[in-house]
Amino acid sequence: MKKLISCIAYIGLPLSAGVLLLIGCLYFKVKMNFEGMSDVLNSIITFTSIVIGFYTAMYGVLITLENSDFFKRLRSNKADSIFKWQLYLSLGTAFITLILSIYLQGVSKYPFKLRHFFFLLWIFLIGFLFMTSFQSISLLLRVVFNHTQIRNETSDQNLSQNEKMKLRKNMNSQKDIKK
Repeated sequence: MKKLISCIAYIGLPLSAGVLLLIGCLYFKVKMNFEGMSDVLNSIITFTSIVIGFYTAMYGVLITLENSDFFKRLRSNKADSIFKWQLYLSLGTAFITLILSIYLQGVSKYPFKLRHFFFLLWIFLIGFLFMTSFQSISLLLRVVFNHTQIRNETSDQNLSQNEKMKLRKNMNSQKDIKK
């Protein structure tokens, strides 16, 4: 049941964002040839490229954290498949949006029947991309900061003076035993 709720949250929110943006554009009758469309396409291409680069960098960080407490808890709760699915979905959406943006940039001056369909699909994907990117980046940052938090919780700065003295005594007694 938890997996179903998580899947609905991870797919439902992006779908809702995409549909709302699409409805807004249809309501205001936004067409592909509006003033500044080329700037919007350039901005979306830049944004998706940055998102793809961020994901690529974070995947390298995730590999180093694979044996962390966070991933152990994730595997024990069998939530690792949802985690992977969310990352694949957001990365795939970013690539599709990037490709479609480049395509629209190339055909923006040439009218043809399917151009408006591709434009509406692009609008939907932008809303979907923004929400999946927000979810994935939030998730990735939570992983990184959770790992840091666990490491900090076990540092000696968080130990009381009594706990530090007990640890020193144990270490000294172990050294005496070895002698």
